[in-house]
Amino acid sequence: MLKRFQQILFARPGRTIALFVLVVVIVVVQRGFALHSARSDLLRHTGETKMVHTYAQMPDWCVHNGLGPLLPASMFDVVYAVQVSSDEEFQSVGRNFDLSEVTYISLSGPGVTDASVPLINTCPLLETLILSDTSMTAAGTSRISVKRNLVTFHCYRTGLDDSFFANPRQLNRLEDVSLFSSSLSDKGVEKLSMLPSLKSLILFDAPAITNACTPSLGQMTLLTDLTLGELQINEAGFQHFELPPNLSVLDLSNLGTRTLPREFKDRLFSQSTLTELAFWQMELSEEDVLELLELPEMCSLLIPRSRVTRKVLTRLAEFPSIEICIGADQVAVELTDHLNELMANDNFALAVYFEEKMGADVDWTAFKELRRYLYCIYFQDVTLTDNHRDLLSHISTRNILCTNVVPGKQGLDFLEHFDTLTTLQLHSTPVSTPDIARIMALDDIDYLSIEEAGFNDEAATELLKRRFLPSAVSLRGHSLSAAMRRRLMDEVPDTLFTF
Repeated sequence: MLKRFQQILFARPGRTIALFVLVVVIVVVQRGFALHSARSDLLRHTGETKMVHTYAQMPDWCVHNGLGPLLPASMFDVVYAVQVSSDEEFQSVGRNFDLSEVTYISLSGPGVTDASVPLINTCPLLETLILSDTSMTAAGTSRISVKRNLVTFHCYRTGLDDSFFANPRQLNRLEDVSLFSSSLSDKGVEKLSMLPSLKSLILFDAPAITNACTPSLGQMTLLTDLTLGELQINEAGFQHFELPPNLSVLDLSNLGTRTLPREFKDRLFSQSTLTELAFWQMELSEEDVLELLELPEMCSLLIPRSRVTRKVLTRLAEFPSIEICIGADQVAVELTDHLNELMANDNFALAVYFEEKMGADVDWTAFKELRRYLYCIYFQDVTLTDNHRDLLSHISTRNILCTNVVPGKQGLDFLEHFDTLTTLQLHSTPVSTPDIARIMALDDIDYLSIEEAGFNDEAATELLKRRFLPSAVSLRGHSLSAAMRRRLMDEVPDTLFTF
């Protein structure tokens, strides 16, 4: 029988070839639909929010033989970005896709552990790595080896120490580093100073970083943006802090001093490249502020602890365009006319900062005489009172940022007065279900951040009652279930979620 089959097969080679092609097509199509079935739960083709971002790369032989219409597009998807919130999700992606072309990875949530490190290391072209609120340890992150092409590295509340930067030669392309709540030390900062391409650096909440790091900071010659917060740097440390020569943005907050030494001020006043300064807890005199306003490129000055006088406002009036944030206790009745004149200029943006300690010094009458519009309102460590609510009932703004705010029994009822709000950030601020309904009633909001605010699946369900959410929503620091995260991405595909 076998001989007979061979005779038939070779007697008619044309049919043999056709049969062979048919078998190949059947196998390819079957494999394509099997892959499509496996990948369909991971892909989010209808919007920007996806666990996997892909582009199609169909082989030429498929196109030339007319197989394209027969096969699901996902069969030929090439993955370039992955955003997942657990080891299991990441491993599922790894089983169903080739990750050799991945350039972007974002891993967030406690479900991400050291078990994800080997899969990260299968992405040799990785350029952006974001680790947020994960259960990874410092030992785990130290084993990440795909660093040669890394350009951006953000690590939020994830185990990290000096060992990640132990070999700066592996990080020649690294430009943007943002580290929150890390175990980085002064030695780690010294290693960072050896990175030849570093341009932007945020170091926040790293208790092992002390005055000894400031010489290293000054050696970062390409650095343009620097943020330092909640570090063990005091006035003595600033005495030896030489500003990087190309620095344009400097943000200092919650450091070990409220005053800056004269030597550092002199260097600051002569740094002609500076465009944006933020001194959240630093106390600057009128003379200091006027000196800063002499910097030729200055366009943004956030000085809520500093003295604002008529002389300062007169100097501000000479700027063609500037943004300034002042403390609520600096808004006095005798300055409101001058402030209103400045606010009449569309290129002048006034932000006001409220803090609990300012309560007794705030002139609430002065606020009633201000023009209706403020560029931004900051609340930090505040228990909202009737005075705050009264102010918010007649002041208009496009941006509200709340950190460690206690809303009280009335919750965030003040949101009902706003119809122009575009940005709302609520960090470590309790958010109730009625508050979510108030937020969802804001038609113009474009960016919403609710972080470490007790947000849960029940509150997320309230979000889903409105099908059109802001284009970007950050829900970091919450115990949302994997099912709820997936539901949010499925049902609101045009919103970019960050978990």
